[in-house]
Amino acid sequence: MSRRKRFLYLIFFLVPHLAIYFLIQSMLTRGEYEFMTPLDMAIPFVPDFIWIYHSLIPVILLTTLILVRTKKVFFDLYLACIMSGMLLSSFHVLFPSFYPRAEIDIDTTSAWLVHVTRLIDAPSNSFPSTHVVYSWLMAIGASASNLCFRYPVLRKVYYLWAVLVTASTLFLKQHFILDAIVGIIIAVTFFKLARKIVTKVIYLYERRKNGRMV
Repeated sequence: MSRRKRFLYLIFFLVPHLAIYFLIQSMLTRGEYEFMTPLDMAIPFVPDFIWIYHSLIPVILLTTLILVRTKKVFFDLYLACIMSGMLLSSFHVLFPSFYPRAEIDIDTTSAWLVHVTRLIDAPSNSFPSTHVVYSWLMAIGASASNLCFRYPVLRKVYYLWAVLVTASTLFLKQHFILDAIVGIIIAVTFFKLARKIVTKVIYLYERRKNGRMV
């Protein structure tokens, strides 16, 4: 599958998804649900995690445009992202959750970047964590690529990265622990479901194609 086609598919997904995300965010002015636990409160604020937090988009581009090359794996991942995005938007509307944010001292570059991030991304759309869902989808999708089968260490790097992105959402006080747990469950579940759907569609297509040739 050509890189140009993969890029177009990616644009068709990212642009509407981001538009819907920020639209929902602008419409919600208060949270109905809060999932703060003593463990959430015990997690310290570590602004340096912001660099890992913002690695999501570059890794999505790297994974879909360079690492995942076969049509089957690409569409497994692509469909999983679409279904996850639809579910995330539904949760953000039906179960609006806000994370209470404390004031921070802008005394380092990392703290400044956290401040800018918070200006752009309001504390709404908390449950589940979008960052967690897509980071784990990228890790699972990348693990199914030929390159990861050829270099198994790459699979470990991807899963380590997904764990760090998940941790970043907690240490930056962007999400509750429940947001992260549910995000991982969504990613794993929808990738498995997408793989079954794509496999079935390919089977039906090949069967129909072969039937026409007979």
